[in-house]
Parts: sequence; structure tokens; C-alpha cells
Amino acid sequence: MIQIAFLSGYDDFEYTRSAIENQVIAYLLKPISLAEITRELKEIHKKMEKRQNQLQPPPLPVSRQLAVASLLLDQFADYPEEQSPAMLLQDCGMQVPSPCSFLVLVSGSRITQPQSARIVDTVLEKYYQSCSFVSGGHIFSLVLDPDGFRNLDHMLNELSYTCRKQIHSGVSIGVSGVFRDLRSCFRAVQEAAGALPWPAAAESSTPRT
Repeated sequence: MIQIAFLSGYDDFEYTRSAIENQVIAYLLKPISLAEITRELKEIHKKMEKRQNQLQPPPLPVSRQLAVASLLLDQFADYPEEQSPAMLLQDCGMQVPSPCSFLVLVSGSRITQPQSARIVDTVLEKYYQSCSFVSGGHIFSLVLDPDGFRNLDHMLNELSYTCRKQIHSGVSIGVSGVFRDLRSCFRAVQEAAGALPWPAAAESSTPRT
């Protein structure tokens, strides 16, 4: 990127206006001392750095759903110590307290609409921190809670009711066991996918209050 500075002996308005129109970075008038030139060059350097920074594209935000999908679906994920799974979630705006408990939900069948994940998260986030995404006809959810999921039954009952009403009447939910190591996410997905729908009675019930 080329930047232009004028050093002129003419203190003329037309020259100054032309410099402004052409986005000249500095307009210096003679006579000028060595100390003044040094000071002006430092200011020019600051201006150039500022303009260069403005031209740099902002860093792309880490997609929360993409980060969670990599945890849940990548069987061979290997996270170096300097970027643990918890750090990956924190980089995309999730808070991971220590200690923290996790569980995985696998919901639905033949679901293709991405907004279905938002419906699930709307319920989950009343109780816990969560992130859901749609893949392969199912909704996958990672759920976090530092207190060990004390309201789990109530949440699952409301989630089952909401899914059947707003997504599909035949939606079922598989629930993994509670775990504390995020490196267990893929195993938890398998466990949730192989679990029986929760709960059998919820298919004909309404949320408890």
C-alpha cells in the first residue's frame, strides 16, 4: 500500500485541498528542522499502521455449532494441550466452568431443517447451557451444567413435548450418561443414539409444572 507525504514550500490552500482530496498522509511545510521531520515521520508511521490495520479483514468467528459438531462427531479428534476441547468451546463464546458436567442428546428422525436445532436449544437453555445442530436427520445437543443436572427429568419432559408439537409428532430423544471429560463426547453420542426414547410415558404426556 503506497502512502504519499508532501514536503512543500508553498502554503497554498489549493495545494492543501488537493492533498486532502488525494488522501495524502501528511503535508509538511518548509523550512522544517531535523527534529520536526523526525517527529512528523513518527506521526506518519502511526497513521500508516492505523490504515494498514483497517485494511485487515476481521478474524472469522468460530462457529459454535461447528465447534460442537467436531467434538460430538469426530471419532478421531486429537486436541493438543494448548487447545483443549474446553478452550475450543470458549473460543466460540461458551462458558465452561470447572468442574462441569456434560451430557449429549440425540433427538428426532429424518429432520432436515436447521431451525429445529434452535427450537431444541430454546428449551434446553431454560435449564442449562447448550448448543445443538442438525446432521444426518437428527438433532445433536451438547449440554453443560456445573451442578450435575438436578432438573434433568423436568427438562427432558418439556423438550419431548416441545419437539413433538413444533418439529414432528414422532420425535424421540436419546440421552447419554453424565460425563466430565469432553474427550468422551463421541462415546456419549453413541450411547445417546443407542438409548431408548426418553421417557416412554412422555409420548402421551404434557410438561410437568
